[in-house]
Amino acid sequence: MRYFFLIVLLIATGTRVFAGGPVSEQKYLFFLHNKFVELFDLKEVHPQYGRAEYLEILDQFKNAGFRVISEKRPKDTDIKQYAQKVVRQVDSLLKKGVKPGNITVVGTSKGGYIAQYVSTYLKNPAMNFVFIGCYQHSDIKDRADIQFCGNILSIYEKSDSFGVSAVKRKEASPLRVPHFKEIELHTNLNHGFLYRPMEEWMQPTIQWAKGHYGLLGKNELGKAIDSLLRSRPGQLFNGIILIQEADHVLYSINRGYADRELKMPITNNSQFVIGSVSKQFTAALVLLELEKRHLQLTDAIGKYLPQLPQPWKDSVTIYQLLTHTHGIASKDKPLSFRPGSKMEYSQSNTGYLLLSEIVEKTSGKPFSTLTAALFQQCGMKNSFHPDDKRYRNLVKGYTQQTDGNIRFDSQSFQATPAAGSMIATAADLAKWNDHFFGGKLLQPETYDLLTTIQPHVVRQHPLWGATEYGLGITIRDQENRVQLGQTGFTPGFVSMNYYFPETKTSVIALQNIAYDPGKKWQDQFYYHVRIIETIREQLKLGQQKIERKNFTASGDSMPYRLVYPLNQDFTQKYPLVIYLHGGGSRGSDNEKPVSKLPAAFLDAATRALYPCYLLVPQCAEEDSWVSFPGFPGSLEAVGTRSGTTLIQLIRHLVETKDVDPHRIYLTGFSMGGEGTYNILSRAPDLFACGVPLAAVGDTSNALAFKNMPLWVFHGSADSVNGVEYDRMMVEAIKRKGGNPRFTELPDVSHNCQREAYNRKELWQWMFAQRRD
Repeated sequence: MRYFFLIVLLIATGTRVFAGGPVSEQKYLFFLHNKFVELFDLKEVHPQYGRAEYLEILDQFKNAGFRVISEKRPKDTDIKQYAQKVVRQVDSLLKKGVKPGNITVVGTSKGGYIAQYVSTYLKNPAMNFVFIGCYQHSDIKDRADIQFCGNILSIYEKSDSFGVSAVKRKEASPLRVPHFKEIELHTNLNHGFLYRPMEEWMQPTIQWAKGHYGLLGKNELGKAIDSLLRSRPGQLFNGIILIQEADHVLYSINRGYADRELKMPITNNSQFVIGSVSKQFTAALVLLELEKRHLQLTDAIGKYLPQLPQPWKDSVTIYQLLTHTHGIASKDKPLSFRPGSKMEYSQSNTGYLLLSEIVEKTSGKPFSTLTAALFQQCGMKNSFHPDDKRYRNLVKGYTQQTDGNIRFDSQSFQATPAAGSMIATAADLAKWNDHFFGGKLLQPETYDLLTTIQPHVVRQHPLWGATEYGLGITIRDQENRVQLGQTGFTPGFVSMNYYFPETKTSVIALQNIAYDPGKKWQDQFYYHVRIIETIREQLKLGQQKIERKNFTASGDSMPYRLVYPLNQDFTQKYPLVIYLHGGGSRGSDNEKPVSKLPAAFLDAATRALYPCYLLVPQCAEEDSWVSFPGFPGSLEAVGTRSGTTLIQLIRHLVETKDVDPHRIYLTGFSMGGEGTYNILSRAPDLFACGVPLAAVGDTSNALAFKNMPLWVFHGSADSVNGVEYDRMMVEAIKRKGGNPRFTELPDVSHNCQREAYNRKELWQWMFAQRRD
């Protein structure tokens, strides 16, 4: 019999551990095997299911990048006692700094029951669990002490005696389950499906353990899309569908013919004319020229195209061309409406043609050369401007005629390349999404501009209804799911390319048959619409949504980040926590406050236990949250413009988001702690409590805190803001009848954030506060 021993991390013996990276960053996977492995030698062959490939399963998890912790359990192991052993092992990892979201417990059969008890005993909603072939209807009664907690993936085989849904167990569990997904397999292998590392359950398990809670498992997603592709037998999908999460392909299919006459099949290398998806490339080239300062979006187009015959060349701007708000129907005709007064998407071809001519002037290079360089930069080796004749695998485009016959359509290239006739493969569009929407192509501020919904740029889209636009892309921000991209149509080709940045998911569908001859768009895009809605329905964000915006009031602008509640329920209202940064994060980049945000604020366990909105504003470069003009001789505080704008921003969020107005909590460090004191005193009606750290306070405002719950933290060795300042403030509040909590941290210097914010009792206290 073969045994393995843990060397470093855990005290248990008989445990196999595969080495990985640093303890705090490595992903750990506990694998708990089935009962057959427990009872017999690893070479033993089950009379029905064959040999249990325990070691092969461990090797596959290891090869997927996990540090695997597993052992061959002793015969007749007690389920609950062994679960307690695993709990101790998990606790030892947590104490070493491993994040709970980086730990997954996977169990099959009897091991799955052990894993269920581990979930019950740990009560940690940020942990990951996969239960495989380990549930029966009688468990609700026979194992009533099991309570699910954590991110739970349940996998079962329909032909198995344990092939039962665990939904009832999840619904009966009072503990938090932030993410729950269930996959039903149809291998017809009964209980033997878990004896070997089958892709049907291994791949969903690996993705779940990597934090990809978003989409259906590969097998389940495939069944959903396959079913959709059978739903219209008279007009079958002909083309490529690719659904990819980061670099992991969740679903891919090539279906039908590239050339119907020659019966040449669609392949991965098949190239399609992508219609209006082409506009993304043109928009990118314009924005890259903006970054080089070769143009400004507010420039009149006549500055670059003086040869245009109409006087509107001196009033229409580059921005208006990008957003379809220019009013140009044709180069030689008057405007159809005043520039900027409305959006008219039907004029997009003319606008984007002019944009291509502008970037030719500003760069000094032909548009085809610019697009070739862009594709090369993004690793798109099979994408081309139509004038570049190097493409070799272009499929033929077809249109269904009124008589029902499908015929080759020779008009596929009639649209201008800048707006609608670029050529690409599905795989290349996934690479494009990774660069363009993944932040690798544009500078952060330019990317923000691209993906910011533009005021009043709304189109009544024939597929999606009222649709908002950024610069060259549509933006759909609904149900806590941001969707970026575009559909495209040109005779013979129907295209779609969308990207979900929260889960790095590309959804691409390229078809080379345009069905309905009456051009009813819902019929042309029959499959595309249903694919994207299937994805949106199933997409549950594994990452937290973080909004990046600027708030403007009374002429002052404030950059801010807003983190949405984890697993948000839109029927509920949530607390709002505001964190005010110190003096070193001032500016307008909307980056420094987040880069220096204490880890506790985005800790998965804390976010799961205390779902809330988190606001991280940025103070202006030459300003502060509060001013002390007479310091150090006087502690009299004076409100600032940044402080005023922040109060207005908070009131705005209360009005526009699902914020519980009775549970707004303000905290900050150093300059932010000083701002916490001052803003609490200026708007006491807003806040339920305050937590200032390492701050100086205006003791003359002490009466304002008589009835305000405060917990003050300060390091005793602070040489920047001496601890005496918070001591004086706390004593002044007590003299006015207040009762603030004060924690002086022994031998801690100025930056006391880790010591303060890592205290579980602080979060418990803060979220218990409620303003009447």
